[in-house]
Amino acid sequence: MPKGHDKGKLSEQEGEKFVTEMRKRVEESREAFKNQTDKVVEAALNRMQLARVSDLEKLQSEIAGLRKEIEALRNKE
Repeated sequence: MPKGHDKGKLSEQEGEKFVTEMRKRVEESREAFKNQTDKVVEAALNRMQLARVSDLEKLQSEIAGLRKEIEALRNKE
């Protein structure tokens, strides 16, 4: 152990390295937790058979197209 280096104490460089590593681990854990949560929520929503925004938007688009077709047919008469 270098002179003047007390056992159990970190140098500034070692402390910075430790903090960086801890931040990295926290971020990795946070991301893993988010991914797992997303999977659980997705599975629950699939079991509930709820419509998604994209499903509703597709239906709205189809309805708008059908309305235009109806209007065009009415105008032909």
